[in-house]
Amino acid sequence: MATNKPITIANPIDASGCVTTTDFIHHQIHEGEHFFTSYYEKVGSATAINILITAGSKEVHMLGEIVCDNPGMAYFCVNPGCTASGGTVLTAFNNRESSTNVASTVTVVGGTYTSSGTVVRTYLFGSSSGTGGNKVSVGATAGEVNEAILAANSVHLIRFVADGSSTRTIIRTSFYEADW
Repeated sequence: MATNKPITIANPIDASGCVTTTDFIHHQIHEGEHFFTSYYEKVGSATAINILITAGSKEVHMLGEIVCDNPGMAYFCVNPGCTASGGTVLTAFNNRESSTNVASTVTVVGGTYTSSGTVVRTYLFGSSSGTGGNKVSVGATAGEVNEAILAANSVHLIRFVADGSSTRTIIRTSFYEADW
């Protein structure tokens, strides 16, 4: 027989006694399983920034973001003809500073570029008309639209090519590695 007694929680999560829930990404941050990289460079016209992403033994759920102050094109590619040789490894910072967990995904800027591989996404930034800097971005603001789930042991490329001279560019990734 049903009763109208209130549900009592023995160990409430918050002071009000309510059960608090959180989305999975936020959970991964609390668990010390969420990472980010960030890279800045000022590049000239027709100059490319290449960021090579090599997944470790787990699937990688990744969001990329590019912000630039002049027009350009960006490409997200699978199986690029690139190597990390001669490049600089970007530190994958843990979003939970106190965590000692480290990412198995390796992100390298530079390296040896020979081809983009298969281009799976293309982005156009700004236009050459108008006055002042056209600060444009793609990525985190679009959320899951730009999420890519990278296969374990796969290689991907984020390539940005500036149209204008003195293009200040920031490329960021945020990701977690799936344990399942």
